[in-house]
Amino acid sequence: MHKEWRAATPGEALRLVAEPVAIVAALPFAVAASIAAALAVLLRGVLPVAKWVYRGFLE
Repeated sequence: MHKEWRAATPGEALRLVAEPVAIVAALPFAVAASIAAALAVLLRGVLPVAKWVYRGFLE
């Protein structure tokens, strides 16, 4: 059996289980942060250019 799975104490066994659980629990926050970053880029960069182009067509 692999050494990593032969925990000597209950604390080590808990650590082996808690690390992947913490990573999975953090995934929704990482996805939300990436969506927020994409929206910020869209609103600060793309939207003003689109307004400028649209106003050019109206004139």
